Amino acid sequence: MIADKRLSAAEAGWIFLVSYTAGVVFSAVFSSQDAEGGYTLSLFLVQVLIGNVLLFLLPGVIWTRWSGLSLKRTLRLHAVPWSILGLGVLLYAVSQVPMLFLHRLTEAALTLFGDAYKPSDYPISDNVGSLLLLLLCIGIIPPLCEELLFRGVLLSGLEQHGILFGAVVSSALFALFHDNPYRLFELFASALISALIVQRSGSILPGLAIHMATNLTYVFGSYARGGDLVEGVSSSSGVDVPFLILIGVASVPAIYVCWLILKRMDRQMLVRSREQYRDETARRDEAGGCKDSLLGSREDAAGGRMAASWGWAVPVTLAVIVFVVKAVVG
Repeated sequence: MIADKRLSAAEAGWIFLVSYTAGVVFSAVFSSQDAEGGYTLSLFLVQVLIGNVLLFLLPGVIWTRWSGLSLKRTLRLHAVPWSILGLGVLLYAVSQVPMLFLHRLTEAALTLFGDAYKPSDYPISDNVGSLLLLLLCIGIIPPLCEELLFRGVLLSGLEQHGILFGAVVSSALFALFHDNPYRLFELFASALISALIVQRSGSILPGLAIHMATNLTYVFGSYARGGDLVEGVSSSSGVDVPFLILIGVASVPAIYVCWLILKRMDRQMLVRSREQYRDETARRDEAGGCKDSLLGSREDAAGGRMAASWGWAVPVTLAVIVFVVKAVVG
């Protein structure tokens, strides 16, 4: 029964609140260092290690182990066929068309309200040494820790209320987590795509590969451009209406292709699940434990339905309040 027990949505919510609030406080301390001119890339490395590993990742891992839950199951540390991994990467690549449309649409809306798009504030490398350090600090450590937190711990817990609920809420928390009001919709859409891929594959590995590839591309692209890569895809001459319409139209078939890829992943994983189920059933029959296991699964499912509540909303609401206060205070 312990092996079948899962993280609850409320537990996932509180884990996020602890990690997010601790990260906000910790970032504020380092921001003061930056304002005083004492902020260096070495200090940035320390910030990444403490913030991502100790504050973002460890609370979920520690709670999972403390509760006697399976760390492998909660974090979705499962092998995945190369074909599924390839489909996940392909889906994410195709999704960049509607993502670009969303980015430009956000810029257009901000322009209409007299505001300007602001990318997230990350260091930009200006030499090979700093490039290698930022590849580690932006391209490897944060994607690893964030995937284990959001597509591992949080997604597993929030799925107590349904697959789609888990994907949507964990993606919203991912967008909130990055503390940039200008990128909320982009980050949510990107995280939702990753969540759907992880759910279809049953493994965190495709999401991790995509996240790392995205961040590494950002670091390399910013280094080559000599400035923030996101600003490089922004329009500096106002709203380019014809281009916005063009990518908006192109987004329709791109979304359809993404849906087809998801369906293909579903079919492949269904075949794989049936094969694994046959093997597992055969082993259980040999051990004489098939009946008890099925009964335990039914009890676990019923318990999950009875436990469904709004308990997750309390910590999530508190996290939203922290986000709003931080955005207002600056």
